[in-house]
Amino acid sequence: DNKADSEDSRDYGPVPYGLLESRVFFRWWPTRRMGPIKLPGEEDILETRMKSGLYLSRSKESEEQ
Repeated sequence: DNKADSEDSRDYGPVPYGLLESRVFFRWWPTRRMGPIKLPGEEDILETRMKSGLYLSRSKESEEQ
């Protein structure tokens, strides 16, 4: 993250929902608030993926190998 020299919705406004490609399901920072993020009534995505053995994230590099 390069907060001082990057652009995001603070610069150009809200991103239309249809353009979103992923969603946050775990907060790393600030550490005092670290943990899963879920909407009311939603299952714990992190726990479900860990149990099923699915990747939490995947880079294009790992797909090319």
